[in-house]
Amino acid sequence: MIPMADYTEPDYVDRRLRYFDGQFLREQDFIDEQRYHLDRERRLARVAHTPGIVEGLAVTAVPNAPKVTVAPGTAIDGLGRLLVRVDAGEPLDLTDLVNHDSDVTVVVALTYSREEADAPQGGASPRWREHPRVVRWLAGAADAPPESTTVRLARVTLPHPDGTAGVDPGWAPPMSGLGVRGALDVRGALGVAGVASFPGGIAGGAGTGGEEPPPLSVRSRLQVTGEPTFDSTTRVDLVNGSDDFGRTNLVLTGRFQDGNDGWNFGSAARNSIVFARNAAASRQAVGAIGDEQVSLQMEGNSRSLGILTRTRGSDPAMTIAQEGTVHLGSADRRANLQVQGEVDVSLDLTILGGLASGEVGQWSTLVFSGSQWVRITIGPRSPHNIIVVRRRAGVILEGQVFVPSGTEGEWVGRYTFHDPANRAVGVMTPLLPGTPMRANAQLASLPAGANPVVLYLEVHHATTLEG
Repeated sequence: MIPMADYTEPDYVDRRLRYFDGQFLREQDFIDEQRYHLDRERRLARVAHTPGIVEGLAVTAVPNAPKVTVAPGTAIDGLGRLLVRVDAGEPLDLTDLVNHDSDVTVVVALTYSREEADAPQGGASPRWREHPRVVRWLAGAADAPPESTTVRLARVTLPHPDGTAGVDPGWAPPMSGLGVRGALDVRGALGVAGVASFPGGIAGGAGTGGEEPPPLSVRSRLQVTGEPTFDSTTRVDLVNGSDDFGRTNLVLTGRFQDGNDGWNFGSAARNSIVFARNAAASRQAVGAIGDEQVSLQMEGNSRSLGILTRTRGSDPAMTIAQEGTVHLGSADRRANLQVQGEVDVSLDLTILGGLASGEVGQWSTLVFSGSQWVRITIGPRSPHNIIVVRRRAGVILEGQVFVPSGTEGEWVGRYTFHDPANRAVGVMTPLLPGTPMRANAQLASLPAGANPVVLYLEVHHATTLEG
């Protein structure tokens, strides 16, 4: 008894026909021949490509009707099967999905279909016809077919009450791309001759029913290099495509463990954005990774955000701690803070360590310990304003301002002492043309404490004034 032909397609095929002269072949032999080639074709398509549209298959609304047409084209499903639509066929009727009380959204998709064809009257079919079917369902349906077997083409809106179809222009269908399972090992150059186009963008796939799409995962390192032309620009844009609200996040995640989270510079850090430069000569080292110069990174144990520079190494130039404090420089090194404009401190100004002396704009800062006289001599090169800070515990015995002999009539202004802790304010003492060379503050002593004591000296060189 001759066994019936078996047309099933197994998951794995490890045999193909070996022909020789005089061989007797049955129908199952030819079926097995097709099995082998189908397995190899679909296996390669499945592992080397992502499912989606390859070309064509545009969905267009029929004017003034709840219908759409699907253009010819090609797609690949998750099983590696080619879905080839050879003609547009009849429009897809969506009348039965129209809701006369509210708007609805319909998903239009393509799925694999195989049927017997070209059978003579009373005889067996000598052909298989692979003609993918256009299917549709309401968006968010629990019984929606899986993406592995059904390629999404479009989202169609059917507004109430007439249900005139409209294709959602803001929804992009998944496009078939290059799928690499495991490491991509390029020995030598990987070149694209001509324009490389990604109509669907680079994405992890399209979600079903509003679900979040799976992420695009790049293991190890992703490098984007600009064109080797003069003054080229390389950009990475993260753009949110939401109709309303929406978020765009660049999230860097590293593993932090006790004992190994000290500050490191640049690429050695666990979470960092590194700025590098390519200082090579013209037409040299085109596209090469540059020398790292500045790094913005997070330190693990303290969770502080730091800015590191190549010159300072692992010693951060600036840190922002979790509690909101800002540190410039390290504990054993002074940091200069230059402000080109007004500085407004609404609460106390606390200085831990030294406050560097020197003119800043038209202000100057001087630092004094407690338990000593504060003597300031103004002169032709003095700035307009001076701030004196007591940064250690102890009293300030007395404050004095000296006007050099011969310049008594060239200064106008006033000065006063202030203790923020006790709100003690010395008497404002004016400096007027013709005042004595020595002018003393009327507050003789300020108490000890850790809070700063400030002398505000506001003077102006008034050589051009008369009277």
